[in-house]
Amino acid sequence: MKIKNLIWQIFILPFAIGVVGLTPTQIDSIENIYSLQLKYPSVFPLTENDKTWIENKINELSIREKCAQLIMPAVYRDDLNPYSNGFDDIISLVRDEKIGGLILFQGGMEEQINFTAQMQQFSDIPLLISSDFERGLGTRIDEALEFPHAMALGSTHNPNFAYEVGRITAFESRQIGVHQIFAPVADINYNPMNPIINLRSFSEDKIEVTNFVKAFIKGAQETRSITTVKHFPGHGNTTIDSHYDLPRIEGSKDYLLNNELYPFIESIKHGIQSIMTGHLEVPSLEPVKGIPSSLSKSIITHLLKNELKFDGLIITDALIMDAITKFYSTGDAVVAAIEAGNDIILMPKDALEAIDALKKAVNSGRITLERLDESVRKILAAKRWLKIENENIVDPQSTKYLTSDNPNVTIAKKIAEESITLLKNDDGLIPVKPNEYKNIFCITITDKNGGYRTEYFNSKLEKRIGRMSSFLFTGKTKRTEYTKVLAEVDSADLIIIPSFIDVKTYKGPVNLSAEQIDFIAGVLKKETPTVLISLRNPYLIYLFPEAKTYLNSFSSSYFSQDEMIRALLGEIDIKGKMPITIPESELVYGSGIELLKVNTTKISYSLNDNFRSEKIYEQVENAINERLFPGAVVLAMKDGKIFYHEVFGKNGFGKNNNSIQKDDVFSIGKLTSLYTTVCALKLMDGRKFSADDKLSYYFDSITDSKKKNILIKNLVLHNSGFSPKLSHFKPYWKKDNLIFNILQEDLEYKTGYQNIYSSLNLVLLQEIIEKVSNEKLGRYFEINFRKPLSIFKSGYSYVRQDSAEIYYNPSPHVLISAKPQDDIIKNILNSDIEGTSGFDGFYTNAFELAVFVQMLLQRGYYDENQILNASTIENWIEDFHKTGILNSTKRKFELIDLGGCFLNINFDKNYSIIVLTNAEIKNPSNKSFVDFSKKLLQVFNEELSQEIL
Repeated sequence: MKIKNLIWQIFILPFAIGVVGLTPTQIDSIENIYSLQLKYPSVFPLTENDKTWIENKINELSIREKCAQLIMPAVYRDDLNPYSNGFDDIISLVRDEKIGGLILFQGGMEEQINFTAQMQQFSDIPLLISSDFERGLGTRIDEALEFPHAMALGSTHNPNFAYEVGRITAFESRQIGVHQIFAPVADINYNPMNPIINLRSFSEDKIEVTNFVKAFIKGAQETRSITTVKHFPGHGNTTIDSHYDLPRIEGSKDYLLNNELYPFIESIKHGIQSIMTGHLEVPSLEPVKGIPSSLSKSIITHLLKNELKFDGLIITDALIMDAITKFYSTGDAVVAAIEAGNDIILMPKDALEAIDALKKAVNSGRITLERLDESVRKILAAKRWLKIENENIVDPQSTKYLTSDNPNVTIAKKIAEESITLLKNDDGLIPVKPNEYKNIFCITITDKNGGYRTEYFNSKLEKRIGRMSSFLFTGKTKRTEYTKVLAEVDSADLIIIPSFIDVKTYKGPVNLSAEQIDFIAGVLKKETPTVLISLRNPYLIYLFPEAKTYLNSFSSSYFSQDEMIRALLGEIDIKGKMPITIPESELVYGSGIELLKVNTTKISYSLNDNFRSEKIYEQVENAINERLFPGAVVLAMKDGKIFYHEVFGKNGFGKNNNSIQKDDVFSIGKLTSLYTTVCALKLMDGRKFSADDKLSYYFDSITDSKKKNILIKNLVLHNSGFSPKLSHFKPYWKKDNLIFNILQEDLEYKTGYQNIYSSLNLVLLQEIIEKVSNEKLGRYFEINFRKPLSIFKSGYSYVRQDSAEIYYNPSPHVLISAKPQDDIIKNILNSDIEGTSGFDGFYTNAFELAVFVQMLLQRGYYDENQILNASTIENWIEDFHKTGILNSTKRKFELIDLGGCFLNINFDKNYSIIVLTNAEIKNPSNKSFVDFSKKLLQVFNEELSQEIL
């Protein structure tokens, strides 16, 4: 020390005064660095310039301003509004009082970005902005990515997921101006009756918790962001929520060092920069009864700082929690917290009162100036290390990569998928086969008041599987309602009970009302197959050991709910393992039944794609030899697996024509009507219009009372009464003339009494689609189907993107053709700006048509995308089944275009056959393509084995 002072006096001081010309304040700051044993936190590497800046700020700040640097008030949703009183209050604290930081709670992405940017402008010293991003930004920000809960990660037993969550959370936090993440939770969930930690903990195993915590920290360290482990010295083994009272942690000091404290100790070794102290009574560490760990000098200074050698930021848990406010005034709590060794006071009940109390304590000598400066120095060191003054916050208008277009969604989905844990499957009910049940009941139970999150599972499941009886029981549901539904479930042949239940102080491991317990027990007593699901509290099975089928997701995140549905339906591998133990059961840590997925929602080639049939080959080759068409692509699939995909012939009858390829694109003629109909179903799905809407609602020119009663579904089902062709027609008409004259036509039969295919129905349906959607039909298809299904060679107006040939001759057909009037109508529709025909002229290849068909077979679902609601598809199939239109009896759908395209869909057997040819190029033999299609279908049915069909 003497040598250092000597160096200062002989060399540095004269240089600072004579050469550099520093001010007295700056000289004092440099002198402090050299003459005093100033201690900077090792977790924030600093340059000498950083240290000089810190000491300058300390010298510039008044005692009151230093006290304010230790205060971190909360910002709630309403405070983000620039016109609110809360907004003005925060400005005053930042600009006038010079508080050190803020913690953000719920709010929108744009609002929070704007708010933090504004507050930084008001602050002389950069603000330290924090938030409880335990599950990513979505924990607090409405539109942001929300990961599953920590225990869901724990059930994967893969710490790499924690690394990814830490990495992504830290990066995204800095993008929006948040510097300190109050995560990860390092508490070990020893106690099933813990009412506050539960899913927030990774596991009941200290080693696993430690590995996940370290992985999170390592991931976050890739970005200059501060992570905060909590709640020191460990909140896992308690039955009381510190938000409501003071919990007590038992165990000797040695026991705690080897258990509760173990993840914290390892975190310190791995460079954790901040630790949050919990409001916990720990008798073995604090001898004075009633003093919480957050206010205990024995625990914070002697244990955490001195014994465990932690010199990073120490922050209290929120001081507005009842564990503090029941026993301390704001002033007393704040002063005690700083005396104990904390650096940041989180959420005092009254920020001004907190600042006043600290200033009074310093002025009275209760808190020394050196002690105050120690915390201020650490806070400024963190801010300087973060380089807040140089940060580039994202433009609030350019946040799609953090919200709707977030590339990290795949990681959140993967965590949710691998976390699903099957604990009981006594009757082999999983995977559920919805088609085998006629009356499915889905009964959601929550101890809260309901809301979008708790209603999401039922809604999503119904979209997937179609009609079902759906119920929601909340904490306010009366016993009479439980009794009524319990009687109704006698008619069910499958019952699914998703639960959103938490733990609550003094309520045991599961917070269920007596009515809810009686109801679930009553359902389980019945003979009906029942699936019990926990989407929150994993200990639900503790109350219902008699359940034969039980699954945990360990999280109610939307991704977890999605993956639970996929697990139910056998679309993912189930491989999660318990990170906890269910009391008084055989379901211990590591339990879990593994099941491989049995269903795919994305089309693929079957292992049986070597299926060959001489009869099929001969049938197609004979047609080519008879010059019915020069070439064809034939595809057949079952249960999402293509087992036959063959090509025949060439793209013309000449010697120089090219061989047909599997991905060649064809104009599919009359099959176009399927795509137009499904576009209409999509609008019905979104309630843009109803199948029962009257035609007169969309066309003012209808005066005939009979036509006024035509419904949209009559157009879809081709039983409107319109003739297949117009009685009066002019080729020079424009689109508006065409539609007007269609509506003036006399009906050929009474609406709903016959089924006659008419392109006029599709012309009117197309016009309604374009009016309602405010998009041209081709564009509407592209947005809602082409992109989501990735069928980029399909569309109403084909745009060539590769070398694939397109087999379509726009010249008049030779011997087989559509009605000439239809050709002219198509040209009229095509002549419109961005015009297209809704009944003829769609382009696709066999594979992409198969993708579209598979989406229909899967009730509107394809590759994790719900394109259409299952009930919409079901209603459409049933309506066609009732009318018998287009050979749709027995839930089979068949379309044949005379130009050379054939489609057969069997909804009951999940089976389809597709034939695409270029028959319209030339057909010298004038053979019937209809006869060929019928014979080919017959051959397929005869040749296919029972294993395939």
